[in-house]
Amino acid sequence: MIIQLLAISTLSLSINLPQSLILLIQQIHPTLSNFGIEAEPYFFYLTDYIILFLPFVCLGHLPELWPKVFFLCQRRQRRVRPIRTIAAGGGA
Repeated sequence: MIIQLLAISTLSLSINLPQSLILLIQQIHPTLSNFGIEAEPYFFYLTDYIILFLPFVCLGHLPELWPKVFFLCQRRQRRVRPIRTIAAGGGA
């Protein structure tokens, strides 16, 4: 459960932290009011995607799910072997 909590926290922080740092730098140094002005809208809209990424993070940390995922991803091995045929009928 701790691992899932850390994964969810990491997802949230990795998306929210850059925007927060840009805003903090702009507030601390008024001379740097143009710092990150081009990237800030992208980070603003990226925060909406946390909800979309959350199920993938949670599913990635379920240990009972991984064997099923690997089973689906395995390719069937095609075996090449000779086929024995028996000739039908014929008379002699």
